Amino acid sequence: MDFRSVSRQRTRLMGFAMLWVVYFHMTIRQNPGALVYFIHRIGYYGVDLFLLVSGMGLWRSLSKNDAVLPFYGRRALRIFPAYAIVLCVWYAFRRVSPGAFALSLSTVGYWLQLEHFDWFIPTLIVYYLFAPLVYRAVRRSGDSLLPVAVAFVLSAVLCVIGYFANLLGLYGSFVRIPVFVLGFWFGAQSDKDEPRKIGGWKICLAIIAGLAAAFIANRERFGNVVQAGLNAYPALICMPAMALLLGAGFDRIDKHWGRFGKIVTAPFAFFGKYSLEIYLLHGSMMQLFPQWGQKAALLVSFLLAFVLHEAIALVLKACKRPGN
Repeated sequence: MDFRSVSRQRTRLMGFAMLWVVYFHMTIRQNPGALVYFIHRIGYYGVDLFLLVSGMGLWRSLSKNDAVLPFYGRRALRIFPAYAIVLCVWYAFRRVSPGAFALSLSTVGYWLQLEHFDWFIPTLIVYYLFAPLVYRAVRRSGDSLLPVAVAFVLSAVLCVIGYFANLLGLYGSFVRIPVFVLGFWFGAQSDKDEPRKIGGWKICLAIIAGLAAAFIANRERFGNVVQAGLNAYPALICMPAMALLLGAGFDRIDKHWGRFGKIVTAPFAFFGKYSLEIYLLHGSMMQLFPQWGQKAALLVSFLLAFVLHEAIALVLKACKRPGN
């Protein structure tokens, strides 16, 4: 198994990650069984998988054109239109002051632990701001994992500061810095003429070790500090290995299953393409319209995600036409 399979299957892997996050946001029946409960309990690890694959995509984007301002422009156009539209709809059902709305729209409210709509988009924006620096650091380091190690130390230091500053609400952002940087390293490995290959037994061992650590870390007895985000650290062990395993699996389906394989993997491609919109809409639908039920909220979210994404794409395309 090699890193090129992860690069080739980025969209489907994002779709898998988003499906897992959506599952995590849903309520499961009581006494579902140990395995089902555990898979649901660590569904937020889909965020770590998403950030890893996103880091690979950013590596590829910056390797083609590392100009900072165009990069920021592309990222802003991908995130802010959908975020602003969903945010406006969200606050249309809630009475808040203009100042509180501005805090959410600017994403500053999250970092100040004041009024905010979401934690992931503010995190993504800050990660993207530092992406050009991460790209240069990983490129200069060659095969070394030093940037990832530095990112882990930074993450741990921020968590310590957050503990004493009563900022546990930011742990979800702090703990995922290393896996995001690791995504750039994955991207660098996938670009090599002869990418490094990793044995299947090593990947399985990493998945087992990571899931075992996740089982321990996600037990409620560890209290608020661990449950606030430290329980996501095991994802740094198992999600990179999971990405390699899933990437190789999708490659095999493409190679041997023909048209039937495309049908099987189509949902993952769909959820990957519209992952941002699905993420923004599903949580909102679940909270704004609990009377709909989970299945209805899920279906509406998927349909609206498609409409929102394509509408924004059409508007942006129209704005880019000559004479506009």
